[in-house]
Amino acid sequence: MNKNIQKIVLAVVGIIIVAMAARYSYYGSLVRSCIYTEEEKTISPRFKDAKIRLFRQAAVISGPSEEYACLPLINQFTNRIQEVQYAHHDKGDKTLIDEKSNLEFSIVRYISVTKHGITTIDSGKGPIDFLILQDQLGKFYRVAVVSLGINRDNDEYLKASTSEGEEVLSPDTDFLE
Repeated sequence: MNKNIQKIVLAVVGIIIVAMAARYSYYGSLVRSCIYTEEEKTISPRFKDAKIRLFRQAAVISGPSEEYACLPLINQFTNRIQEVQYAHHDKGDKTLIDEKSNLEFSIVRYISVTKHGITTIDSGKGPIDFLILQDQLGKFYRVAVVSLGINRDNDEYLKASTSEGEEVLSPDTDFLE
């Protein structure tokens, strides 16, 4: 009888270890229930008072993003701005905007999102950096820094007016202190 109990205990312990290893592999943590983590970073002083404007057409996708639903900070910002040619990849209501829309934005936050666990196989762990912009009407928008000119082929769409002059925003722009 003792041998049967030992086998059962070993089997239960083995199942628990396998389950914990599977959870760690997927989430990258034993306690987190999200494959992502987020971190707010400090914006460079030259961008704190910068005015951001469109100089080419872009798309605004409105609605919740399922991908980041588990992140309390980034999930607050449900309007996303991105290049028109890539807007069809994202779910939500799409609206086209351009320089004639007279929207003027300020950078209010910079958030880095890092992916963890085995799910990084398809896209890498990141981080994926986001600018959080606010327009003159108080509406917030999320912009993936990588989308500020993905192809470096004149597909940038935002420019900043800073104390140092005008600058086209791209993935190479140094937004942080």
